Formats: sequence, structure tokens, C-alpha cells
Amino acid sequence: MVMLNGQGVPVRAMYGGLPGPVQTVGRAERHAAWQAIRAAPKVETIVTDLKGLVVEAESWSKQMAKASGKHATIWRAMFWEVEEQGREPPAFRWTPAHLTMKEAMARGVRVTDWLGNQWADCFAKMGANLIKVEDHIVNGDEYEACRGHLQGEVRSLDLPARQHHEEMGRP
Repeated sequence: MVMLNGQGVPVRAMYGGLPGPVQTVGRAERHAAWQAIRAAPKVETIVTDLKGLVVEAESWSKQMAKASGKHATIWRAMFWEVEEQGREPPAFRWTPAHLTMKEAMARGVRVTDWLGNQWADCFAKMGANLIKVEDHIVNGDEYEACRGHLQGEVRSLDLPARQHHEEMGRP
């Protein structure tokens, strides 16, 4: 999860392993959206490169929070957070991933969306390095003994940005 100021510079980032042993892109993107809602109650738009998340969020349906939902736990947390904040859910917008700036501009991608995606990918790689487990451990008997490493830790990085904090209604 990365928050940018008006100039496209990160002012806050959270990265690291997800809670529990299941570490997937889909869970990570949804978890990041939840963390954005928690960290910035005034967030109006969440930009992601996962189309499935945007499609789900556009419906903002409690169906996704039912036990049969693939990411029900995260959706329940998002719904609860929005209700607790007494606000409307944020808008979700898709941006294509892994484009050069030239490619993004040619496709009409917003500069801030492209920058945010670049920063998010950078922090995701940093987070993945925090929980990397060597192949011989994953493929061998040592898996259970090292399972805790898969859960990693979440790190938060606040960068100096008085203007951003003021824009988000935070001290």
C-alpha cells in the first residue's frame, strides 16, 4: 500500500508478508486496499493493477463477505472499516501493470496512477524479500519448521510530507 502526495511522491508505504501462510497476489492487493482505507479515512480512490479487485469493489456487495467468498475475511474487514468510519466506500480504478512510462502515456494512463503502481511494485518486492524462504526449505522436510517465516512481518514507512497529511486530514 502506497500513498502519494500531489506530486506523485510516496508519503507512506506498508509492505511485508500477509497474515497467515497464504501469500497470493489477489490477497495482497485486497489486503492493501483494506490497509489504505484504514490508514487514510478520507481516501477517495484506490488505484490497483488487479482488475478482479476493481470489478469486485465496483459492486461493493456484502455477498463478497459471505463464508463462500474467496477473500471473505478481507472484504468483511473492508466493509466494517468503511461502516466504522461512517462514510461511503472509496472508488476503485484499474491501471495496467508493468508498463514503461512511454507505454503508459501512449495508452492514456494517468501519470499518478503509473507512478503509484511503480512505487507499489517497488515496495512489494521489498516486502517479498522480507519473507523469502529458500527453495530447499520449501521443497524439503524443513517446511513445517520454517512455516513462520512465510508470514513475515509488515513494515510501515512514513515519509516526510506535511502537505499530504494535511490533505488527508491527519496531523
